[in-house]
Amino acid sequence: MLKNKVLTEEIIQSIDNTIRLLRELKLDNEQDRKHVEGRIAALEWIKTGQGGKIVVNVPKEMK
Repeated sequence: MLKNKVLTEEIIQSIDNTIRLLRELKLDNEQDRKHVEGRIAALEWIKTGQGGKIVVNVPKEMK
């Protein structure tokens, strides 16, 4: 699945900004660095579009 068919440009920009901010964190603890690296990897995976659809603002009765 291609990311441009699932994710809007605004969501992709938001993910990119989050990744950038996570990379700027100065962490002393190795465990914290590993957690942040895992979150960055998850965000990169979501950006590929292989993470499935991101659905927002859907009324409960439509779920």
